[in-house]
Amino acid sequence: MKPAAISLDAETLSDDGFEVEDGSSIEAVFECSDAVALDDGSPYVPLRQNFAETAFFYPALRTDRNGVVSLSFTLPESLTEWKFMGLAHTRGMDYGQITARAKAVKPFMVQPNMPRFIRVNDKPVISTGIINLSEENIRGTARMELVDPQTNRILSTREHEFSAAAGATVSVSFDLETPDEATVWICRIIAEGGNFSDGEQHYLPVLSDKQWVTEAIPVQLNGAESKSVALDGLFNDGSKTATDKRLTVELTANPDWYAIQALPVIGNPLNEDALSWAGAYYANSLSTTIINTHPRIRQVFESWKAQGGSSSGNLSDKEDLKDLLLKETPWLADALNETEQKRSIALLFDLNTMGNRNQVAASRLETLQLPDGSWSWYKGMSGNRYVTTRIVEMLARLRTMGASVAPLQGMYEKAVNYLHTQWLDEYRQMKESEKKGDKDRLPGEQSLHYLYICALDAQVAKRADKTAYSYMIGKLEAAPPADAIYDRALIATLLHKAGKTTKANELARSILEYSVATSGMGRYFDTPKARYPRNSYRIPTQVAAIEALSDILKEPLAVAEMKQWLLKQKQVQAGTIR
Repeated sequence: MKPAAISLDAETLSDDGFEVEDGSSIEAVFECSDAVALDDGSPYVPLRQNFAETAFFYPALRTDRNGVVSLSFTLPESLTEWKFMGLAHTRGMDYGQITARAKAVKPFMVQPNMPRFIRVNDKPVISTGIINLSEENIRGTARMELVDPQTNRILSTREHEFSAAAGATVSVSFDLETPDEATVWICRIIAEGGNFSDGEQHYLPVLSDKQWVTEAIPVQLNGAESKSVALDGLFNDGSKTATDKRLTVELTANPDWYAIQALPVIGNPLNEDALSWAGAYYANSLSTTIINTHPRIRQVFESWKAQGGSSSGNLSDKEDLKDLLLKETPWLADALNETEQKRSIALLFDLNTMGNRNQVAASRLETLQLPDGSWSWYKGMSGNRYVTTRIVEMLARLRTMGASVAPLQGMYEKAVNYLHTQWLDEYRQMKESEKKGDKDRLPGEQSLHYLYICALDAQVAKRADKTAYSYMIGKLEAAPPADAIYDRALIATLLHKAGKTTKANELARSILEYSVATSGMGRYFDTPKARYPRNSYRIPTQVAAIEALSDILKEPLAVAEMKQWLLKQKQVQAGTIR
C-alpha cells in the first residue's frame, strides 16, 4: 500500500475509512498499485514484509483555519485491524480525543505461523492459513521458498495444492530440513489461485543447537615472575561433541588500560543531574590530561576511531533481526561491545570532542548552581550539601592531578565558600553539644569530606577556620577507630595530612590487617569485621584504602595487590572506577 491520506473529519462517513466508536468516521483514502506481469508473462505477486506494530506516531500536528488536520503515512503490510488514536489540546489544557478502527484486508490472504527462529537439526513444520473472503471457490497452489539473503538465490521450493471455498479458511503445512550450520534464511509463503494471489516474506534465523562456552583462566604475573598453566581441562575436558574450539591468549602489559576503559561510562552522562555532569567533566578533563602527558597514546586512539563495520554484515539494517541474533548468540554481542567500547574510548580521547563536552558540562553545572554556591541535584530542587561536596571533591582531585578546572573556577570558589559555611555551622553545633555534656560527638560524613578537600587543595585549607580545623582533627585523633573501612581510611588520610602520624599509622596498619590476599584476586576485604559503608559499595572503599596505605605505610606490595583487585572488578563489569 502507498501512503494513505487521512483527514480528521467527523462529518463524513465512508465505507473505506476508519470507523469511529461514537458513530462518526475519519475519512481515509487508500491508493494501491495495479498488478504487473513479469517478463515471462507470469503474474507478479507482491510480497508483504513490513509487519511493524505501529504505523506512525506524530507528536505535533498543525491544523488549518478550519481546525482540520491532514496527514499521510505508510501503512504496514500486516492484514489486521488498526487502531487510530488522536489527541489535541490547547495551551489552557482543554483537550479533545478520538479513537477509530479500520481493518486492512484482502479478499484472498495467507497468514503463515512463523517461528521466531529454528535451530540446527530441528524438524520444523510451518503451517499457513489461506483465507478466502471472496464469493468464489478458489483452487490453486501454495508455495514456500527459502532464499539466501546475501545472494537472493532460492535454496529450496515446496508446493502444496489447496482448495478454499467462498468465505472459508484452509491450512497447508510445509516441512523444513535445517542446514548443518547456523545461518539466516528468507522464508517466502505465496498462494495463487485464479485471479487471486497473496504472499508474505519473513526472515528466519537458524541458530546453532550448541551452547557457546567460554572458559577463562586468569593469570597474574608480577615483574619477572613465571607460571605454568595447565590446559588439560579446557574444551569441556576434551568433549568429542565440542566444535569450533578456539584458544585466545589476552595479554595486558599495562593493566591501567582497564581503568581507562571505565572513563567513557562516566564521560557520557545519562541523566541531567549535577553529579552526572560533574562526573562527565571529571572524565573528560582527566582524559585531556592523559593525552597531554602521553602524546603517543593518541595514535592508538586514532586507529581505534578509524575502525568501522559491523559483524552483522548486510543484515545490519534489519534491527529486529539483529536484536534477535544478538540476544540468542550473546558471544556475538560481546564482540560488538568490545568493538564499540574501543570506539567510545577513542572518541572520548578526541581533544575537540573533550573540549566541547566540557563546555556543555560547565554550562549545565552553572545552571544547576544556586546563588549561595550550592548545587541542586536536579534543576528546580534546593541546594544540597552532599551533592555540592561530591562535586567540589571531584574538582579538587582534578586540581591535584594538574588538570585544568578553569571553566569552573568561579563556581568552585562559590561552592567552597558554601561548604565552609556549612562546616562552621556543624562545628558550632558540636561545641554546643559539648557544653551540654555530649563530648563524644564526632564530625559528620560531610565534614569529613570537607576536611579531605582541605587535604587535597592547599588553597582551601588556607581559608579554613584554624580553630574549627584543629578542634575536629583533635576529635578524630582521640576517637576509637571507625567501624567502616572507608571511614577508617579517610580519617587516617586526614590525620596524616594534619601531622598526626602516630594515630594515622595505627589506623592504616589496622586496615592492612583486615585485608586478605590471594594470587588470583589480589588484596581485598572479606571479613565481617571489615564493614563497608551503608551503601555496601566496595570500589570507593578500596580506593580510599589504597590512598591511605600509599601515603602512610609506604607498602608498595600491598598497594599493588589492592590495585590488582580493583582492576579485576573492571574486568568483570562495565561500571566505573573512581
